[in-house]
Amino acid sequence: MTAGRPGLRVWHAGRVPYRLALAWQEQLLAERPANSPDQLLLLEHPPVVTLGRGANRAHLLWSPEELAAREIDVVTTARGGDVTYHGPGQLVGYPLVDLDRCGRDVHAYLRRIEELTGVPIEIVSLGPDRDQTIVLSNPYIRKSARSKPKAKPSRPKRR
Repeated sequence: MTAGRPGLRVWHAGRVPYRLALAWQEQLLAERPANSPDQLLLLEHPPVVTLGRGANRAHLLWSPEELAAREIDVVTTARGGDVTYHGPGQLVGYPLVDLDRCGRDVHAYLRRIEELTGVPIEIVSLGPDRDQTIVLSNPYIRKSARSKPKAKPSRPKRR
């Protein structure tokens, strides 16, 4: 970290249950001192389907009983979005940033992250103090036998 710039603290957390990761983010934001570094949580979740504010339960592919039988947790959140699956092998990044330092232009900030990572971005929460939580997600990234990331060439086509 350089003088005058708080920097970025990156947490490599491994596999963290969704509810615990959400509580962790809320705690970090609540305890955040002024002029502290932005933070980036990098993790995976055990199988979970999140239902955001815009969720339509008709978009669930399985019944609640089938999801439970497959040991896929279902979590309703106050964040934006519809129905989203997170699971092992899918890297999720939760940046906790002070947008005042970024000129308060959320879209420019997101485009810059996309340029740097090559990963599509979805806004999942914009708090009242404008701290931003964003999901960087690409479910088509898989781990090879050597644990090096490998991208699938294209999405499967529906018939």
